Amino acid sequence: MAIPLETSVTATFTGNDPTDSFATAEIANARAGITWRVRRIVVSSDSDILNPPEMYMYRNYESPTTLLDSTRSGNADTSETDITLRSNEKLLFRWFKGTVGATATVSLSGDIY
Repeated sequence: MAIPLETSVTATFTGNDPTDSFATAEIANARAGITWRVRRIVVSSDSDILNPPEMYMYRNYESPTTLLDSTRSGNADTSETDITLRSNEKLLFRWFKGTVGATATVSLSGDIY
């Protein structure tokens, strides 16, 4: 029987200015023997609405081969998805070009088996 998965994490943009700023967050399935099935991902940010940050989502680590999804609207975007995370796997979220000091949030929902 599945248990509902609802979790979120927040990060703060750092850098000198929006051209080099970034925020990083991760959500991990750290329980042995448990599988997550992520069905929806919602990203948001309170960064400048006229220049929204980009967001990239990776499995476990940042690499072109582990890129799962991205958006040019990291201020507010939703992705209906179907990602399975096994024990000790994680999703890594990287926002770029946001307002320094602004916060970025990602929320996941789905099922735990």
